Parts: sequence; structure tokens; C-alpha cells
Amino acid sequence: MVEEDKFSSVYDQLSEIAPPRSDVAQDDGLEETFAGTLSQRMKVSPKMTDTQVVDKRLFPVLMETVTWLNNLMVARVFPDTLNPLRNIIIKHLLQEYDDVSFAEAVCIAEVALTIALDGEGRLDIIHMYSKISDIKEEEKSKI
Repeated sequence: MVEEDKFSSVYDQLSEIAPPRSDVAQDDGLEETFAGTLSQRMKVSPKMTDTQVVDKRLFPVLMETVTWLNNLMVARVFPDTLNPLRNIIIKHLLQEYDDVSFAEAVCIAEVALTIALDGEGRLDIIHMYSKISDIKEEEKSKI
């Protein structure tokens, strides 16, 4: 028992380099700033990472309420089905959503279908991102 007290007092002396400062006020809002998951914090971050920029360009969110449109952009659309599918999407958007104008419905359908049709520059964006990653790796290796 005496041996344990001896070690705990030595530990207490060595574990504290300097006494805690009493002249500095602690910011209690700091925990609220860093609360939440990483993805939630990244959404409110003022700066986007390179990966976030590439993700937004590769997979733009066309409408928050229409998740199947975002799924369509990952799929491939055959050229033969482009016009009928465009008409179906435009009619659906106009019938289901009162706040969507005809022009908005056409633009949303066109973006979703052209990305699904030919990839609309996706390979260029991926190539550009890989170049950025290579440059950053070279900079890290120089340090």
C-alpha cells in the first residue's frame, strides 16, 4: 500500500509540467464547433477539399427531393432511349412539383441524361484530380 502511494506521488509530480493557468478563460463553444460527424463538419466548412470539388462535379445534386435523378446520373442511358426518357422525366417533374417551371424541368432532365449518356467530362475531371494528387505527393516527398 505504501509502495503504491509512493508511485502515485511521483507520477503526479512528473505528469504535470506546469500548473494549469487560471488567467485564461476557456471557450465553452469549442465543443459545439467540433460536434457532429466528419461529413457534417465538412458540409459547413468554408473551404472544400479537392475530393469534395471533384465529387460535386462528378455527382451534382440536381434536386434534393428527387433522389432517383441522382441515381440516374451514375447509370448509363442508351442513345435510343434518350428522347423518350427526357419526356418522361420532364412530365414527372411538372406533375409532381408545383414549384418547378418548364425550363427548370428541361434543364434538370438534360443534365441528368447527358451525364448518364456520355459521362460529360467525367474522365477529364478524374484525370485533373489525379494530377492534383500527384503534385501534392511530390510536394510531400520534397519536404
